[in-house]
Amino acid sequence: MQPKDYAAGWLPQKIFLGSLVVALILKLIVPLRFLGAGTGRETGAMFGWLIVAAAIGIAFWADLALKAANAPVSPDKPARALATGGPYRFSRNPIYLSLALVLFGLGFVADSFWPFLALIISVLAVQKLAIEPEEADLAENFGEAYRDYANAVRRWL
Repeated sequence: MQPKDYAAGWLPQKIFLGSLVVALILKLIVPLRFLGAGTGRETGAMFGWLIVAAAIGIAFWADLALKAANAPVSPDKPARALATGGPYRFSRNPIYLSLALVLFGLGFVADSFWPFLALIISVLAVQKLAIEPEEADLAENFGEAYRDYANAVRRWL
């Protein structure tokens, strides 16, 4: 059976980036601080950068796992193989998870409530518009192998 192209393509990345831009604009218009003034803000910013760094590490690890499985890294290419190693042992969507973590970390860095709200909206949108169609295609293309994997590994974390 020939794997399908995913309709979502780069949509998840656009959703996360767009929601970050909107959150930062809202921060300028209605600055709802998350941490407050003083050392709490500095500690929060450092914590946020650590989360962003971890997210980047997860994304690179997922990239390596996709390459090792001979699965395409680009989301607009059809799936040729299931990636089940590396971070895919813990999350069926480690790249989307890394994007969510970047948004989460930047909420601390920006000391703003808006990125956290954007995170919730982004995760729900990506789940409905990208993950669910991708999972349906993977189940159709890879059958029992994908269903076993999906039963063993959580969607996000």
